[in-house]
Amino acid sequence: MTRTTALLLIVVVLLSGVPMTATAQTTQDVTLTISVVDRDGDPVADAGVEATWDGGSATETTRSNGQALIDVPSGANVEIDVTSGEYIRNTDYDIESASAGDVEITVAEKGSATVEVTNERGTPVEDAWVRLWQDGTRVVNERTDENGVHETDAIEQGEYHLFVFKEGYLRNDTMIQVDGDASESLSIEQGSVTVTFNVTDDHFESARPLENASIDVKGVATGVQTLGNGENTLSVPVNNEYDVSITKQGYETASEDLNVDEEPTSLNVNIKRTPAISIDSLADRVVVGENVSIDVTNEYGTPVENASVTVDGASIGETDANGGLTFAVDSQGEHTIQATADDLVATATIEGIDPSANNGEQTATAGTDGSDGSGPGFTPLLALVGALLAIAVLARR
Repeated sequence: MTRTTALLLIVVVLLSGVPMTATAQTTQDVTLTISVVDRDGDPVADAGVEATWDGGSATETTRSNGQALIDVPSGANVEIDVTSGEYIRNTDYDIESASAGDVEITVAEKGSATVEVTNERGTPVEDAWVRLWQDGTRVVNERTDENGVHETDAIEQGEYHLFVFKEGYLRNDTMIQVDGDASESLSIEQGSVTVTFNVTDDHFESARPLENASIDVKGVATGVQTLGNGENTLSVPVNNEYDVSITKQGYETASEDLNVDEEPTSLNVNIKRTPAISIDSLADRVVVGENVSIDVTNEYGTPVENASVTVDGASIGETDANGGLTFAVDSQGEHTIQATADDLVATATIEGIDPSANNGEQTATAGTDGSDGSGPGFTPLLALVGALLAIAVLARR
């Protein structure tokens, strides 16, 4: 036997001792003993029992004793649905973290309800909501047809709280006993409630009311203006949801959802100014070579630090902590100042003035050409001599 062969035999012997469980594991199942009974506790035979969980399901039928055995993954969250020709459950039965054991599920005899909805004039109301509640659980949530009628599917027999309403209509409710096929007629009428809108700007320490903010309530009103206190009140149809838009010049648009039931309500909306920056200059005309100071502020007049500033496209620096920057105007003519901060841009113009540009111009001297209206050859010197002679003549007299 060669050394290689001996080594191969040793490897085979070692590998043969490795247990299979080290490389393959399966999820352990547990058995649920499902007992289906009616409200009197009597077993229900031939009921279909379906168990579902994440990634799997299983179906069994109850025996004469009302029991069915179903294997499910240990620790799984299992939902059990029971179907029967005579019995029903309004809700599924839920099991959290399944473990082996007995599970009793109660079912009830089947029934149904037919609900008719009319308005105050007796006219059928289409698309009205029909809601049936039992023991705090909503069992039915459907709308009426074009005849104002809704027929439920099979539900448990028993007592229910019946609500009917429609957007823009007041609710009406009653108790209904479902024993077999039940029927009920209810009337609803239109109604509205007041909604107070309060629009403010909460940028400040104390939120400031905004006058002349425009309120749009989709399907109800547009362009309603807030008063000096930032408020206005609208009458809005009941039991509905509305899209509300608040706009004001210089401010960002606010969109809100408004839920209206049957009680007066309010909607408080805060809006902020549209982000912007601006440039303020102490002068719009500066002598060439002299300095000019600018201030860069945001939409609320707050100084903007580290704003980049250019003049005619050439960078001249950044604003200081007070939003200020000082620079010299180096040439005559109009110059464009631009400030940039957080993708916001502001522009302004300033004019450079050069006084020396007029030194070479000629200035006409009054009277050099006799054009002052005092006669040919008349000059200021002759006028002075004439005045002195006149004084001397008067003195001699």
